[in-house]
Parts: sequence; structure tokens; C-alpha cells
Amino acid sequence: MRTAWLMAAIVAALVVSASFAGAQGWDTDDMWGADDVRDAAKSSWYGSTGMIVVPTAQTVVPQSLQGHFHSVNVDDPGGEDWMDVWGANVGITDGLEAGVTQLVDADETLFQAKYNLNLAELLDNPDLPDVAFGSHDIGDQLNRVLFVTVTKDLVLREDRTALLRATVGYGDVEIPGAPLDGIFGGIDFTPFDFMRIMVEHDGENINASASYWWAEWLATEIGLLDDDFAWGVNASTDF
Repeated sequence: MRTAWLMAAIVAALVVSASFAGAQGWDTDDMWGADDVRDAAKSSWYGSTGMIVVPTAQTVVPQSLQGHFHSVNVDDPGGEDWMDVWGANVGITDGLEAGVTQLVDADETLFQAKYNLNLAELLDNPDLPDVAFGSHDIGDQLNRVLFVTVTKDLVLREDRTALLRATVGYGDVEIPGAPLDGIFGGIDFTPFDFMRIMVEHDGENINASASYWWAEWLATEIGLLDDDFAWGVNASTDF
């Protein structure tokens, strides 16, 4: 039932966003385009920049802060209906980000970091994928994750207005059977200049979401995490 609800919401968002495209004129040369949406850092729901749970090889650009709030409608008869998570990631140097995640209901603060090796620049080969390694919950408050992730852009059109990006990675967790334990991966699709749709397998669950950029610095998101509905807000700023 929730899956059908999400798919209906995504279709409705696509229809509404097409109207916004004409109204806002985002198809003109003086506006930011699909490349900007594809390359914009977006925090995952629980840590480093990435998709929903899956971290991509992308990192926050230096001297930039990317923050988020997400709320997941969990099926927990004995507790709260909504689980709230907030966090932030900051770009320290080229390819290096660090961040913090607060699990409100668990009253736990987790730290994360990720480093992109910049292989394309290092080996002077723009066709190489992005490769990054990192850790979530560095202090092992709940379940530390060590991971390596590879991300590759796939261009669908010559004008680069519709793009696919694929990510695959491997994670090692302290407590087996949790997300990012073993092989994980996902695909995100940029159908319009201002929308990104993501589908992933985090090693345990299949998740999906749709993000809409209202401006270059602000995006909202709806999705499903293992059949639990969620919504969120992402914002970024330079300093």
C-alpha cells in the first residue's frame, strides 16, 4: 500500500515539476541545469552524502556545508510513529568531507567521514569512475560501518538533460545483518533540471526516493525506506 502511495506521489511530483519548469524558466541558459542537480551534494538519510542509505563517491565541495532533516514513519506499536534524524556534512578539502548525524529517538550522535580519491584527475583520465572510502558511526556508538564506494555517470542525451548515475560499493559493519553490510548499490536518475529519482539496495533493503530542488541550495524529498514512508529537507551553503 505504501509502495503504491509512493509511486503515485512520484508521478504527481513529476507532473507538478513540469509545470514549475515552465513557470520558473529553468530551461533557459541563465539558470542552473541538470548538471547542477546531478552534481549537487545531497545527504543520505543517516550519514554521508549519497542516496537514501547508500553512500556515493561524491563529497561536499570545500568550504560548503550540507545539512538535512529526515523523518521516517516506522511501524513501532510500542514507540513513536516517526523517527527523526538530522545531520550535516562539511567539505574540508577537495574530496574530503566530515559530518555528524543525530538520531533523535535513540538520543545518539554519530560521526562520519568520506574521502574521494579523485582518480580521474590523478590519472588524467576523465572516463574513470569516482572512488571513495569512508566510515559511518566512527565512534561505534551503535554499529560502525567501513565502506568503499564507486560511482559512475551515464549520459543518456547529448545535451546532458537526462542523466543516470550508478553506484556500487562494499561495506563492513560491526554487527552483521545491518544495512551496508556487504555489497550495496543503486541508480539515480535526473529526468528534469530540478529532480532526482533514486532506487537502491542497501545490502538489506530496497529503498526509493524522489528529490525536488526548489533552488540550487534547497531540496525536499519523499521516499520509502524498507516500505516505511519518509520525507526530508536538504539545504546547503558556502562559507
